[in-house]
Amino acid sequence: MSEFSDYEVKSPDIRTNEPKRLLLRIPEALTAGTYGLEVRTTPRNGNRLWTGIFTPELTVA
Repeated sequence: MSEFSDYEVKSPDIRTNEPKRLLLRIPEALTAGTYGLEVRTTPRNGNRLWTGIFTPELTVA
């Protein structure tokens, strides 16, 4: 479950994931609304899942 809601959508393509910049392809099935963004990753040679919350929200019209 997401911190923002029970509804989660995974982006099929993340191009840039930097501390102040996130560039991704928005899935076509995403309905209109405002979404919070979480980035999840596993560090190299690690077994823990790191979750970061990207402060700006995504608005789909």
